[in-house]
Amino acid sequence: MNLYHYTGITMLHGTLTSKGINRGYLQLSDGKMLYGHSWYTTSPLPYGHGLSDGTEILNQSDKDFAIRAVGKFALDTVHSLHNKRLIRLSVDATWLKQQEGFYSFRQLLRHYVG
Repeated sequence: MNLYHYTGITMLHGTLTSKGINRGYLQLSDGKMLYGHSWYTTSPLPYGHGLSDGTEILNQSDKDFAIRAVGKFALDTVHSLHNKRLIRLSVDATWLKQQEGFYSFRQLLRHYVG
């Protein structure tokens, strides 16, 4: 089974020149940020996941989140988010589960939340 990870052009370079899809982040419902984890989906389409399309005009809350998620330079050159619907990376689920540091979502929550 394939899993998919969606990203934008500007983030693709980092993925291809690093150790892969390993610099993501997740936000828990309490606002805590978990770094080093990435979202995957079984959906072959990028719609309905809350991914930015680059047309959003950011309010202050959006800007604050972008800075928390990516760092203080997140908004230096853009006034909106990148289009994360442009590129779909396919990952074999069986292979992914064998990688060091892999957590299923349930394991991830147990690891961080308890």
